[in-house]
Amino acid sequence: MSAIARLLDAAYDLDAPDRQAWLDGLAQACAGLARGRLATSVVHYQLKTDGWEIGEIGGMPEPMAADVREHANATSPEFKRYWIRQRAKHGTFFKTISAFDKRTAQWWWDRKWPVPTTDMLYTQCLDGGDEMLLLCRLTMGASKSTTALRRLSRVVAAHVVAGHRLRRSLRGTKPCPALGEVVLDPAGRVVHAQGPGQRSSAREALRARVRARERQRDGKRVQLDAWTALVEGRWTLVDFFDTDGKRFHVALRNDPSFEPVDPLSEREREVARMAAQGLSNDAIGYALGLPASTVGSAIGRALTKLRLRRRTDLPWLVESAARTLTADPGAEGSVHLVVTPWRKEVLARLTDAEQEVARGVVAGLTDVEIAAERGVSARTIANQLRSIARKLEVSDRVQIVRALVERIPVDT
Repeated sequence: MSAIARLLDAAYDLDAPDRQAWLDGLAQACAGLARGRLATSVVHYQLKTDGWEIGEIGGMPEPMAADVREHANATSPEFKRYWIRQRAKHGTFFKTISAFDKRTAQWWWDRKWPVPTTDMLYTQCLDGGDEMLLLCRLTMGASKSTTALRRLSRVVAAHVVAGHRLRRSLRGTKPCPALGEVVLDPAGRVVHAQGPGQRSSAREALRARVRARERQRDGKRVQLDAWTALVEGRWTLVDFFDTDGKRFHVALRNDPSFEPVDPLSEREREVARMAAQGLSNDAIGYALGLPASTVGSAIGRALTKLRLRRRTDLPWLVESAARTLTADPGAEGSVHLVVTPWRKEVLARLTDAEQEVARGVVAGLTDVEIAAERGVSARTIANQLRSIARKLEVSDRVQIVRALVERIPVDT
């Protein structure tokens, strides 16, 4: 069995007795993908209004896990929001966090890890919900995130988070045909279909996925781009054996489920929340089994309905305090949706260009990413950031965020 096949089996392991056992198995499977890496861990995050809290850590000795958990949970709310929203969902750890908080980077650098290490490659696994899984691979020597690794990380992240979501929804219940909307045999023939599974397009998409799974079982190579985490943005396929030993594929509904955000449709709500956590259109499309063009259109409609000008305002939908958007009466009785709690009197000190740069900083973008969005050089952005810091009488990006954004209260 290939390393990617072992990973898929671990991601969709419904027999693990609890999350810790599932994370340990996932870390072991991920280690098979990490050639030249020294150790692999999987960290569970519970996302909250003012950041996150780390829970179980798979593949790491408990004394070290407790040390990591204690320090990470004590980091500032600003850093926590940056870590979730920054767009580099796969990369080198120290480079990414050093761009925001050098003290936190130094703390991680000074840790006595189980093996000598100089850096860590990470992959964030997000689906727009209130949990995140982080795959961590310690390295020795120079770490580099290549195009192939980024592509593989997109695949891994989508399946890991889909497997975790499926385990949560089943709550220990064994999958069976009664729970599925479509049941197929190993040849891809539909045995039973109900609800949305009765659509011909849905049945055809599920048949193609079943055949791909069967080719993998036979040891044949499977194209990862076709092996999306969901089918038609809705279903995950799991195996079921009846009392005669016959095997079937059961399509279980496993799409992300979120609280309503008026006036968005269910699909617009899904892609908007995933985009709010920094996922690209390609990553969202792979995770939902949808074309990237469909994702882009849905995000565009969401921005129009929410009266937002830019994608970087979407992160505020993730905050539970902002899920019910505040209505602010505008001209002639119109309603403007207030999403980002800016300190407007502070923002007014900046020029229009500096305000756009500041919004990028708050959204967790790097200088290079802000420059690409604005069509200028990274040096220009750096100069504008120095001007912003001088006007706001602060010294770094953390303080810029604190100066510009109203503090969102922590849930109690």
